[in-house]
Amino acid sequence: MRQLATVTAAALLVLAGCAPTAGEGLRTQAVAETTGPNVTTASPASTPSVAATPTVSAPKVTPSPTAKPSATPLSKEQARERYLLIVEPYNRSLEGLEKAFNTGKPMSELLLVAARVEDSNATQIRALRTTRWPANLRAPIGDLIAESNAAQQYWRRAAAAGTRQELGEAVVAAGRHDGSEPAGTIRKRLGLGSYDENDYS
Repeated sequence: MRQLATVTAAALLVLAGCAPTAGEGLRTQAVAETTGPNVTTASPASTPSVAATPTVSAPKVTPSPTAKPSATPLSKEQARERYLLIVEPYNRSLEGLEKAFNTGKPMSELLLVAARVEDSNATQIRALRTTRWPANLRAPIGDLIAESNAAQQYWRRAAAAGTRQELGEAVVAAGRHDGSEPAGTIRKRLGLGSYDENDYS
């Protein structure tokens, strides 16, 4: 138990701010044995000197680097896959609106579908703009973005229409900016077939 007593004493001195200086230990002096158990007491002359508390500098934290997108344009195969993925939600919502309108769905449902067209068109614009397209696609992609931006104000109007006639007029106005010409160029350069509405119905 002597070792445990020595460790405990050292711990108490550290907590009291009286840790021994380097190279020094806690010296103990044995007391003559008696008929009772051995008792170890610290010699008064062995009171350790007070060591100065060392100054610990906080480690410098290096911030994690911010991830940056690659500057390498997509390959033709990657661009084909990316393009189809981007335009699918908008094409599906557009075909859904046409179907709902032609089958006489109530105004409340038409407004919900028109709102989906507006949202998906906005998402499509952002995705087209932020993708690193191959050089031969950048011009038609830019034209498609411009047409989609022009149509967006009318999709917004359609989603907020008060009557079926207002909704129809907004849809017709948006249709004048359907981007079919640049989209056709893009599909041709990517080796895709012509647009087929059955793919999105």
